[in-house]
Amino acid sequence: MFEDTPEHLSVHDFPPKPLVVVIDVALVTGMDTSAIDVFVDISTLCRMQNCEVYISGTLRQSRLELLSRGVGSKKSYFNSLEHALGAAEDFLLQEYCQIEKEEKMRGSVRMHSLTQIKSSMDDDDGFLYALEQIDDQVRIMIFFQIFTTMNASDYFQTFSS
Repeated sequence: MFEDTPEHLSVHDFPPKPLVVVIDVALVTGMDTSAIDVFVDISTLCRMQNCEVYISGTLRQSRLELLSRGVGSKKSYFNSLEHALGAAEDFLLQEYCQIEKEEKMRGSVRMHSLTQIKSSMDDDDGFLYALEQIDDQVRIMIFFQIFTTMNASDYFQTFSS
């Protein structure tokens, strides 16, 4: 049963390295020195592997002790597991998908193209053109309202005199 391994899997295949480790200690009422040393070891190992550590549910005293020993930063601690998982998800989306970087790139390309268009126009940023278009549409609407409220003979009599 376990002797047959699929060909695409190797004995040396490892799971991918995590980018974020979330630890929930909401049920922990206190930490002694050896527990804090374990957190220091976890934090050090994760830092060496470019991995973030998020800790949720810590008591104030434990949080201060962990911070003093260099476990994470103030942004690494969360009141609830839900908040820590949300922050981990945001981090993964930011790192893996690089959505923010792409949006900044698109924004800078748009701004560059707008400045080129603006410089090609003779100091006209399009505002006057937009106002002219609004004026034309308002004139058409007023004309339509006058035409629909008047009968045809009154209309032609008004403009022929």
